[in-house]
Amino acid sequence: MIFLGNQVSGEGRLAPFQPLFFCKARKSYFSPPCPSCASPLEQCRDDALLAENGLQPYSSSLKRYLYCPSCSLREDLRFYVNALEGSDPPGLRDSSALIQEFAKLAEREEPAGSIPCAGCERVRECYGPERLALARM
Repeated sequence: MIFLGNQVSGEGRLAPFQPLFFCKARKSYFSPPCPSCASPLEQCRDDALLAENGLQPYSSSLKRYLYCPSCSLREDLRFYVNALEGSDPPGLRDSSALIQEFAKLAEREEPAGSIPCAGCERVRECYGPERLALARM
């Protein structure tokens, strides 16, 4: 078995992998940041928080949701899934919506979070009318 450097926690246990996106244009992997505050999005394991928002529990389902722990303390909490299903509650967003929301971070002059879009010469193509970011990530 091969272990990656950050895959083992300080207690010697396997740490779960962080969510990962890939930008084909920049050939760059990155952890998706929160479109609102640029903090890293994480997989939500809090069954109570998920239930409070009408989502399936982490402990007894295979459905996984990304969210921003920093923003979970505010009213604008958002959850993201890879792809929406007919049974999903309104307000849940998919990966396409998340990628489109990265535009808020890409437009900043200062790099925001881990997004490779900040400072990229293709940012207008990706987040303009053509919306090429959807095909490039």
